[in-house]
Amino acid sequence: MLFRAEEIGLTEGFSVGRDRTRVSLLQFADDTIFFSKVSLEHLQNLKIILLVFGQVSGLKINLEKSTISGINTRQELLSSLASVFYCRVSEWPLSYLGLPLGGNPKTISF
Repeated sequence: MLFRAEEIGLTEGFSVGRDRTRVSLLQFADDTIFFSKVSLEHLQNLKIILLVFGQVSGLKINLEKSTISGINTRQELLSSLASVFYCRVSEWPLSYLGLPLGGNPKTISF
């Protein structure tokens, strides 16, 4: 569903590498990380996709356990986007499965 939504412009991930591979989500065990432009419309579309997925699959998406993080994004904007999902805002660096993610976005290593 997400790949189709990206094809028709409802959501948009980002491109990486020389061949500009599109990345819109990563999945690890029972966790999913979504990537999106900073766009209220795209995030509202993502929320609709998740709700439809929950209805179709019978799985419950727990948005209250979710977080939103931004790179080079104002805290006020992140807070307003988090209200769409009823989730918390995480700040960088954050940790996932006990491992630190992120760092100083102004350094090359980041």
